[in-house]
Amino acid sequence: MGFGLLFIGCFITYLGAIVPDISMFTYVLGAGVILLSLRTLMFENKLFLSSAICTLLLEIAGIAVLAMDVMSLSVKATAYIVFAYIRLALGLILILLLMLAIAKIAKEADDRKIRVKAIINTVFISVGILCTFLYEIVRIDAFRQVMGIVASIIQILYTVFALFIVFTCYMRLCYEDDLKMEKKTSGIPFLDFLNKLLDKAGSKRNKGDKK
Repeated sequence: MGFGLLFIGCFITYLGAIVPDISMFTYVLGAGVILLSLRTLMFENKLFLSSAICTLLLEIAGIAVLAMDVMSLSVKATAYIVFAYIRLALGLILILLLMLAIAKIAKEADDRKIRVKAIINTVFISVGILCTFLYEIVRIDAFRQVMGIVASIIQILYTVFALFIVFTCYMRLCYEDDLKMEKKTSGIPFLDFLNKLLDKAGSKRNKGDKK
């Protein structure tokens, strides 16, 4: 069940992050779901454990930003800006850690295709981090405008690619190899319902492959 919940959590967190108006909610909700998924995956390798720690910090930062926004604290307030930057940095570090963790578990499962895709996406994410960093530190308007566009495009690319990779892990690593990961329920009806939908999608795909 780990990769199923991870897909849902990443979907909420990183697609939501693309839309600033809802990101304060999606970071909190998505990070919570990712943390649930890592309860199982964190025992597979140390990079998933590092991802779990990063996710917990992201959840705390997300809650802080949301709380300050609900209290109508000015976005110009130092505390708000600091936590917003921390949340941004942790989100980028988390998705990078997840891709590295997937690359490692794919290597152990002898799945070269997933491993190569995860490594390629780490390159995309690294370029995205660089563009975001340059956008924040360089104060030349024309340069920032270009970097902002480039960073946004790369963000969409590595987010979609990451979701594809996690879903592929759910299909191949869980269903085909089972990799010592038991299917468990999260205890949250809505998430369990979404996971059942993924189960059905996986079952149909497996039947189709056998044919």
